[in-house]
Amino acid sequence: MGKPKNLVYNYFAKLLTDQIFSKYNDDFLVTFDQRSTAVKSMNSLVDYITINAYTSHQHVSRNIQVEQKDSKTYNNLQTADILAGTVAQAYCRKSHHFLNILKERVVKSDEFPRSTFDGSLISKP
Repeated sequence: MGKPKNLVYNYFAKLLTDQIFSKYNDDFLVTFDQRSTAVKSMNSLVDYITINAYTSHQHVSRNIQVEQKDSKTYNNLQTADILAGTVAQAYCRKSHHFLNILKERVVKSDEFPRSTFDGSLISKP
């Protein structure tokens, strides 16, 4: 049975921010696309990520801001959406062309669930 989209979106947002928060010892301003992200717990994405950051990563001394913006008017979110769509289409179509163009600029890549991916789509020349 499929999980509610908001629940899945929030979970992946948490996985992403967990990696960022654990790697860097800085203040953060994290911006997500503005969408309905409340789940049955009634926590919004902003609450969910903020609470997780302060309780799981011991960032009490850091300033962590999480916000949501409308991607139609926020260019950085539009760019992130284009890149995410490019990667998704590369997997769906098993086409490496655009991934090869992006590969040299990618700092970190991860596949989920890890047990079903071998990294071959990203690492092929």
